[in-house]
Amino acid sequence: LEAISAKGEPISPSELGERYALPDDVVDTTDLWIRACSQFAGPEYGARTQSLPIVGQVEGDIPPPGRRWEHLEGVEELLQTYEEAMGLLHEVTELGGHARFPHAFEEGFAMELPHVQQLRSGARMLKLEAHVRAHRGDPAGVVESLKGIFATSRAVKQDPLLISQLVKIALDGIAIGTLTELLPHVEFTDEQLVELQQLLRQPDYRAGMKEGLIGERAVGIDTIENPAGLGNELGNLPLGPRNDDLALYLDMIGQVIDSMDESWVNAIKTSERVDAEVQAKMQGPVNRVRFIMTGMMFPALDAAVKAGARADAASTLGDVMIAVERYHRANGSYPEKLDQLLSLIH
Repeated sequence: LEAISAKGEPISPSELGERYALPDDVVDTTDLWIRACSQFAGPEYGARTQSLPIVGQVEGDIPPPGRRWEHLEGVEELLQTYEEAMGLLHEVTELGGHARFPHAFEEGFAMELPHVQQLRSGARMLKLEAHVRAHRGDPAGVVESLKGIFATSRAVKQDPLLISQLVKIALDGIAIGTLTELLPHVEFTDEQLVELQQLLRQPDYRAGMKEGLIGERAVGIDTIENPAGLGNELGNLPLGPRNDDLALYLDMIGQVIDSMDESWVNAIKTSERVDAEVQAKMQGPVNRVRFIMTGMMFPALDAAVKAGARADAASTLGDVMIAVERYHRANGSYPEKLDQLLSLIH
């Protein structure tokens, strides 16, 4: 614990709260995000969206521009109904989208993250808006909608929680998926395509994942030292001193955190190896109790690391996808060799 503190990293909920701060050179748009996305919740919103795609119960892909979309008018009506909220989303995008949401870190793994989760609804509304604008022949409007979706992920860029970083990955996935669907059908200018490439290059998923793991560790330390805070039957068990459990947890998660400074390949190998070591330590009834908290908290880390690697790959592939389209539009044919794309990709 002293070694962690010596590196300036948090070991308690209060220290985690102090670490969660925005850079001095950005505009804090937290209130705008909350005002906008909180409107995309509740029974009234659910009733309005139920019979629509993306935000409701209708499954299947949206038809590309040029083909009939039976829900087009209904989606336009929905966007008009929430015109104020959509305007706030575009306002916050222009301001940079950075936020610091009010998290109750002292509640540990029981804390709720309503504002972070509501960003998903905002991103889905922007996805619908992008499709409407594509169907109405508005490439500039599509770019603005895509910029808004990318901004939703920027809102949790500084969030020091693993779940928030996974939400960030999901939000970027919505943006990349929307771009993939619309790129072959929208007449973007080369300048607009370059702007979209820049958005794809902004995320640093390994840095974000490391920050989320550091936050996860701070919450985990507090949970192991104060299991009664779990508020369930596990918290009432007479577990006794938790030093062995805490030592194993810190060793295992520390190795994963350190691996994020290397590469995704090393991070994945480390997370898989560490997960196997934890499972081995848990063999036998005595050790299952001795390391019960580590065993409960650790399995999700390997999946989280791989999710970060997939997100990084998807972002890079999106960059290449746009480069291919830029080459095609400039030359009238697709490139035959990767070397022909080098000047167009990051």
